[in-house]
Amino acid sequence: MTRAPAPPVPEDVLRRISHGFASTTDPGEAVSATIGWVREALGDPRATVCIVLPDPAGRLRQAAVVGRKVRGGRLRSSRRRKAFETKRTVRVDIGQPPGQALQISPLVSRGEAVGVVEVVASRARLEERVEVLKAVVSLAAATIRNARDRRDAERALSGLGASVGLASELLRAGSRQRAMRVAAELSYEHLRVPLACWLTAAGEGDVAIVRGFGARKRAEVRQALRSAGSPSPGRAVASVRRALVPVLGFEPVIVRAGDAVVAVAGEVSEAGMLLLKTVAGLLGDALRTIGVVTEARAKSEGLDLGIALTAHELRGPLLGARAAIAHLVAVNDHDASTELLLRTKAELDGLASLVDPLLRWAAGTGRLHKRETDLVKIVREAIASCELLAGDEAVTLFGPEAMEIYADPKQLRTAVANLVRNALESSPDGVPVIVEVGRAHDVAWVSSEERELIFDAFARGRASVRSRSGTGLGLFITRRVVEAHDGTVRVLPTEIGATFRLELPIAERGRQPSAS
Repeated sequence: MTRAPAPPVPEDVLRRISHGFASTTDPGEAVSATIGWVREALGDPRATVCIVLPDPAGRLRQAAVVGRKVRGGRLRSSRRRKAFETKRTVRVDIGQPPGQALQISPLVSRGEAVGVVEVVASRARLEERVEVLKAVVSLAAATIRNARDRRDAERALSGLGASVGLASELLRAGSRQRAMRVAAELSYEHLRVPLACWLTAAGEGDVAIVRGFGARKRAEVRQALRSAGSPSPGRAVASVRRALVPVLGFEPVIVRAGDAVVAVAGEVSEAGMLLLKTVAGLLGDALRTIGVVTEARAKSEGLDLGIALTAHELRGPLLGARAAIAHLVAVNDHDASTELLLRTKAELDGLASLVDPLLRWAAGTGRLHKRETDLVKIVREAIASCELLAGDEAVTLFGPEAMEIYADPKQLRTAVANLVRNALESSPDGVPVIVEVGRAHDVAWVSSEERELIFDAFARGRASVRSRSGTGLGLFITRRVVEAHDGTVRVLPTEIGATFRLELPIAERGRQPSAS
């Protein structure tokens, strides 16, 4: 017996359904809309429709159901899982009432299964409307995925805003374990995906913070992390991944956070990854800061805790702004504004990477990575970073084309930039700052003008106090960096205020770099 061909998909039905899905942006609305449009596509307002979506741990859960209650059980759960994993429709007859069938259709969008639609209706109606059901399920999958991604992005971006205050909260935690707990709570709150934080440093004991798993799975994750041991920092991610894959059944997203790792067991959006990396960066800094403070106190070493805390506080806004800029670059077309965003992000990257050295200068344990480098190039880069805010003609540079010295270019660039930035802040609008580079015998020097400044941490010049607010850490860092290079910072009185001059020894050619 030959089956009669299915009637064509009613165009008016598809038009209404497409318009309905296009105007749906909330995940809950998308689920409700799917149920209504499936019933309309079937032409059966009494059909039972159930939407099943994976929870953050990957378990399939009923999101909504309308219609007559149908008995479930392990068999139905296994069929549901089969349709979800194979991305193929499953249909079976139901004994009661006669002629009824259960159809489980996977919701697949861009190759990803985002859930399933379960329909209980007459087998004849399911076969008759098979094409229109396919069309509705396809539209529903795209709508649910888009709504989910939008919700996740909004949560993550909200988390980026919250992370600005996370830096000080992590330090207030006081211990490494409590700091990890704070970071885990914020991440889980805004990602809504199961995660685990594991302290990989040797000698720390069993420090694992697990969120979002059931009791049994949580115990399995903790045991798996214990089995990872205390790997070296370079092997921590690989070691944790090997330990967790057998327990989770898939590869988690893992991000290093200093002496810890953060492992996320689920899908993470682009904005979610920005949040995760931001939190991991702040957590890593907090763990190092707490460690340095604890060690310095134990050894009775001098540590300017105020500067150490300020260094960490700087990291929060910097990483939050950097992540927000990265998101804007990713979602916007490439144009002139994108170039500015990229330049700003690069500058924020450099500032954020200086938090650890600032902490070490505060503790008196700063270390340099010296090599032969061009002082003039360093000064140009420092001026360029300041001109990002002050304008391209705010600074005039005088000096030779190049001058080789033996120094840490990254730290020295910061020292010079602090000097130039202070000069810009104290100079009247429209008056360019003059920066000079020169050499006298075996000493290279860089100079700029300022009204009146001192080198104590948190102190600022009088002109700066009148014009702008700030921490006053710039010249403190400059002095520490220059002194670490066996150089000096001199203040030469002038008729308008003072000229600040950095003097650095010029090393012999061929000298090999050292770690200090």
